[in-house]
Amino acid sequence: MGLTTDGPLLYGQLAQLRELEELPAASRSENNRVASIRLPPGTTVAAVRSALKILCVRHESLRTTYDLSRPRSPRQVMHDPRSVPDAVRWDGPVEAAADRIGALHAEAFDLRNEFAWRLRILAEGSNTTHLVLIYHHIATDAFGLQVFRRDLLEALGRSPDSATGGAAYSLVTLARQQRMTTSAAQLRQVRHWESVLAGEARVGIVGLYDGAVGPVLLGHLTSRRWRTAAERVASTSGTSIASVILTAYACALRGVHYMEAVPIRLASANRFSAKWKDFIALSTQWMPLGLEVPWKAGFRGLVETVHSRSVRAHSLGGYDIDTTADLCGVPVRQLTGLGMKYAFNYIPTSIADPLPPVDESRLDAIQWEELPAATVYRGLYLKVVEHHDSWYIALTGMGVDRDVVEAVLGGISDAMFCGDEKFHERKRSGNPGA
Repeated sequence: MGLTTDGPLLYGQLAQLRELEELPAASRSENNRVASIRLPPGTTVAAVRSALKILCVRHESLRTTYDLSRPRSPRQVMHDPRSVPDAVRWDGPVEAAADRIGALHAEAFDLRNEFAWRLRILAEGSNTTHLVLIYHHIATDAFGLQVFRRDLLEALGRSPDSATGGAAYSLVTLARQQRMTTSAAQLRQVRHWESVLAGEARVGIVGLYDGAVGPVLLGHLTSRRWRTAAERVASTSGTSIASVILTAYACALRGVHYMEAVPIRLASANRFSAKWKDFIALSTQWMPLGLEVPWKAGFRGLVETVHSRSVRAHSLGGYDIDTTADLCGVPVRQLTGLGMKYAFNYIPTSIADPLPPVDESRLDAIQWEELPAATVYRGLYLKVVEHHDSWYIALTGMGVDRDVVEAVLGGISDAMFCGDEKFHERKRSGNPGA
């Protein structure tokens, strides 16, 4: 791997690294991710490898290691554009590869000496079926996978020689731009996070889900009614549909855990800006968002408050987790995923492989999956993805019983429909599902 350049980490990468440092050695594979890309019929192994060479020229994160010799000043090291993660061929159907994929997923990455990607080409005879990606979260977020998939499919059939001109962007340049914040802007950031984190400390819920290894339960559904209700509330309140579902989530947590202040972590939205949308990188961060949800407050008023707080948090942009922790007087752990009890992410597009078509017979029906047990992460994570004219809603409970996950999903539904005047008009007329 020939060295070409190095520089500071993006703020999202730095936050992920600090989280990794807090993990016990036996749990460090828990930040590994798995995805698969279905390949077009007739695609050969050689064509996939050629396409990957093109991607490695364009996207530096595919050929990056991390210099951790100075813990307070870690560096990302971009290697020669001709460096490509090994793309090993596995023969047999995708179902037969499940155990092998699981074994690779459970193996921690050595980020100092290996690229944060393990690529496997699944083949049957002369044709390939899938490209499986096992990667560390420091290399990219879920939005970057969509870029990977798009660029891979576009590169199939092209000669690697067509990738000229080097990388399409520089991660080091982007990282340096993030650090070009004026002192006044940084002071505004710190004062905001300090206020939010102080509010979290007053809530005193640290340890709510602490304990032994617990189950990871995923309750998910597709709903057109939820999205329609949220759109109406957003339209009449002058807010966003993301703010409506976030408010409903906060109200549900209030009802389940009997608290009037909810310390939610909000996924940063910079991925949808023109600057970031075409990058394979971890640019997103979890932003503290302390929400007050008094029992007597009306849903419509809460939506407006939540929307204002969310816009304020997003406007502050990414932040240096080390500096923020130091200036706010909190442990770095509190700002990472390990200190996060409730999280929310609204995604205005499908990620990686598109979601399957909407099954009309299963709309609004909660489906359950049990995922590998969590050893260090605790809490609830709500993800809402726009899916055609409906929503795909997924609530993951880590170390949380199924009745809690089910109660929160029910609470979200109740809160949204309580705020939807049209729903109540139809209910009075005897037709609430119209």
